[in-house]
Amino acid sequence: MAKWLGAPVLLVLDCWALSRSAAAMVHGYKTFDPDVDVAGVVMNRVAGAAHAEWLRQAMASAPSTADVAVPAPALRAVTVCGGGCNPR
Repeated sequence: MAKWLGAPVLLVLDCWALSRSAAAMVHGYKTFDPDVDVAGVVMNRVAGAAHAEWLRQAMASAPSTADVAVPAPALRAVTVCGGGCNPR
C-alpha cells in the first residue's frame, strides 16, 4: 500500500531480544523493495539505556540503515496506563 501511495513507512520492531540483528532486519526491509521508502523505525521494548545505545550503534554502522531516523528516547511513545497497567 505504501508503495502504491508513495507514502513513507514507519517500521515498528520488537527489540526485546535484538541488538545488531535489528539493523539486519531494517536492512532487509529497505533493500527488499527499493521503491518503498522506509523513513523511520520505532524500537519497542528496549531494555534500557545501554540496550538503546547498542541498537543506535548497530543502525549507524549498517550502510543501508544509517539514514533511517531513530528518535531519541525522550521521544518514545508512552502508554496510556503510564506503566501501571497489568498486561495479560
